[in-house]
Amino acid sequence: MVILIILMLQTAMAGGSYPLALSDKIFQTGSHFLPMTYGVLGLRKLFNLGLSGIWSQIWPLLIFLVIGQMLLILAYFWHNHGEGILEK
Repeated sequence: MVILIILMLQTAMAGGSYPLALSDKIFQTGSHFLPMTYGVLGLRKLFNLGLSGIWSQIWPLLIFLVIGQMLLILAYFWHNHGEGILEK
């Protein structure tokens, strides 16, 4: 249920369901910190065949991907290290 609410908020902040310019100020400022914003803008550019500006949407998505993978690796090692302490 929590993940569904987070997904709905992220979709609203990305401008996927409602234009971002007409949204509240909180949604406009928070949208720059969510990967879905860049995904929605990139898909809009692809659908309009504006491939020249697509890289401005791909770079933030790649940065989010790298940061997310690093956090997953850190969480994995932290979780396994905690289990190793409990087993000893």
